[in-house]
Amino acid sequence: MSPKSRREAINQIYKASREGRPVRDSNKKVDNLLRRWEISWARRDEIFECAERDLQALAPTEGGLHIHTFLKECFELDEKKNMATKIAAYGDWTKTEPPRDRSIYRAFATCAGGPRGFDEGVYGGWELDIKPMLMDMDCLIAGVRRHNDNCVRILDHISVAMQLHPSIDHEGEYAHAYATLQRTKRDLDVKFKCQGKRKNSETSLECDWTELVRLVKERFGVDSKEYLLVSLWRNMPYRDDLHALVINPDDKSKGNFICIDENTATVVIHDHKTSAQWGPKKDVLDDDVRDLARRYIEAHDLVDGDYLLGEQPNSEWINKFLTKIDVKKPEHKRMHLLRHIWATSYAKKATAQYERGDITADEYDKARERLCHLMCHTPEANEKYLNPIE
Repeated sequence: MSPKSRREAINQIYKASREGRPVRDSNKKVDNLLRRWEISWARRDEIFECAERDLQALAPTEGGLHIHTFLKECFELDEKKNMATKIAAYGDWTKTEPPRDRSIYRAFATCAGGPRGFDEGVYGGWELDIKPMLMDMDCLIAGVRRHNDNCVRILDHISVAMQLHPSIDHEGEYAHAYATLQRTKRDLDVKFKCQGKRKNSETSLECDWTELVRLVKERFGVDSKEYLLVSLWRNMPYRDDLHALVINPDDKSKGNFICIDENTATVVIHDHKTSAQWGPKKDVLDDDVRDLARRYIEAHDLVDGDYLLGEQPNSEWINKFLTKIDVKKPEHKRMHLLRHIWATSYAKKATAQYERGDITADEYDKARERLCHLMCHTPEANEKYLNPIE
């Protein structure tokens, strides 16, 4: 199959090598592939060598710190993050193939890749020993910022990993690098919080939550996956917690799931970004939403143990359908638009009720407190989700 991007071509080379088959059936076709996507033969060889190392599970070089050893051990040692956040930082180490698609790995690969960034860095020889990159923290940060200026969360993930990993003495050998990381992280955090507050006040939303639900229903229909999703949000906002939502699981002590029968339906989210601080989220669905979910399950032949809305993250799909109904605009890039619209609509309703005299000041304060609890936010964090509505 012909790749549609340079990264896809690189992934094809790696996969072919892992499977012990040629990338193409002739050197001329390989040469054409490499030339088409500006991949050198040396880079091809580097990818082949990486695949070979993965197959043989070779030990790291003497005195070196292999990226996979580093990430896997941090994944196992980090007891503060919930599973989703651990995967976001270190990769999914519950699977057999080493992950190369999450925050810390991408940071190193992006830095190693130079001007081309991640495409040139993934499957690179740098994986064998990340100690030189950690020691040269200014260079590592500059490499990450070259492709992602607002990288505070990435730097925070690296900071926690340096504290966790037993081979890294962040108060000894790595003290200078660690101090550089903390200083840069602090300065960037201040910078982007100031920028974010300004941009948030200048970025208008196209509609409130009620209008959004109407637009989704009108465009996609009452039995659509899109309408079910926004209906599940009626009483509680989510991040991307509704993907991999298991229907009636046997074990209800962990994971994210929906318990549903003819009479009731309850969504339970154990595994979310701020679960350590806020605990599980639980929403007993209104009867009409329960019926929507039951009809969707029946229409798609889903059974207990299946995923209600699929296993993969929903963000790309959500962005596409919000764009189709003309709610997501270019200025909303990188915004979790559903959460912004939900929070803004809730806050504006409470404010309007207070200003009309329908609720007291105490009731208004409690409404705002409830919004923070529903969003699992501090008041300061919640303010970032409140935008003007056109």
